[in-house]
Amino acid sequence: REAVKRYERILDEKGLALSIEVADTGMSIISDRSKVERIFQNVLNNAIKFTSQGEIRIKAHPAADHSSIEFDVTDTGIGIEKNKMDSIFEPFQQVDTSSHRSFSGLGLGLTVARRMAELIGGMLEISSEAGKGTRVLMKFPSQASAATSLLTEQRKYG
Repeated sequence: REAVKRYERILDEKGLALSIEVADTGMSIISDRSKVERIFQNVLNNAIKFTSQGEIRIKAHPAADHSSIEFDVTDTGIGIEKNKMDSIFEPFQQVDTSSHRSFSGLGLGLTVARRMAELIGGMLEISSEAGKGTRVLMKFPSQASAATSLLTEQRKYG
């Protein structure tokens, strides 16, 4: 919710609807707060940038096995063509490479978001359909899973 606050003005200006659904499970993430916020900001920035009308939906819930907390960010934006999906995580890659691009940016947002998610033990996946929108799924280890992982690492390197 805090990561969303910085985008409220632009959401209003674009007339985009935003819904946030957070399951109240008592689960938490043990992680680097600034990295998690940066990941969300990069994902939300893309969703807002590439959505000119419609909505952005954010859902947070525990994974079925409770090992992680999943965050879905779904938009009704321009989507990504299938033949461009392989390159979206490459640094400096743009979906629109024409000389008269409609969208600015360096092509680093998703690359940075995915790498940061991996650095803190999470993951980031994208599914998309051109003209219909994009879904970004992020998973971060839950408190119990993170504690187990830390103990394993200490034994391994200690």
